[in-house]
Amino acid sequence: MKAKSPKPLTPQQQRVVQYLVDGLVSKEIAFRMGVASNTIRKHQRRACVKLGAKTMDQMIAFAVYYGCVKVNINSSPSLDTP
Repeated sequence: MKAKSPKPLTPQQQRVVQYLVDGLVSKEIAFRMGVASNTIRKHQRRACVKLGAKTMDQMIAFAVYYGCVKVNINSSPSLDTP
């Protein structure tokens, strides 16, 4: 069972963090969600605060730990074997 997040993420914040876990950058996320890049950065900052993270990497790690997002290992390009 996963620990509960200190403060729950909004659906938009959760979607942004999931896209980050999937390897997308802010501009790609903004395009997919049909919003401005500034809006994506706002969602990222607020998710950091809610999760108690000081960095983006820490935010992603906390989001995975708290079960806010899922990591799909099968599609991760960084885990390809030679």
